[in-house]
Amino acid sequence: MLSTLMLLTTLFFCCGQDKKAGRIALPTTPIISSYSKWAVIKIDYLRIRARPIKDAEMLGSTGMGAVVRILSQTEPKDESTEQNNTWYEIEVKGIRGWVVGRDLVFFNSESEALDYAEELR
Repeated sequence: MLSTLMLLTTLFFCCGQDKKAGRIALPTTPIISSYSKWAVIKIDYLRIRARPIKDAEMLGSTGMGAVVRILSQTEPKDESTEQNNTWYEIEVKGIRGWVVGRDLVFFNSESEALDYAEELR
């Protein structure tokens, strides 16, 4: 019994010390913002990609007049054509993936996007 008490006392004092947690270094990411905006597809056929690169797996497609929710975007490669070469993460028809900005018309609200989409039809 004494040995059990000594073992418990040792464990309590050795393992119960408060240790400060270290900092965790996270890897950098090319996604620079996360927000909810809206857009309308302005081309007949738009491929939705799994990642923000042109050769990524195609998850699905959508077409002209489709209203999409913008979830995030990559960093633009060239400030002069910011929306043209920026990749946008979108959600449409249950598909979440990436498209290039040159194929989108942007809006701050869903109702504005729906009104514009109606004009395209």
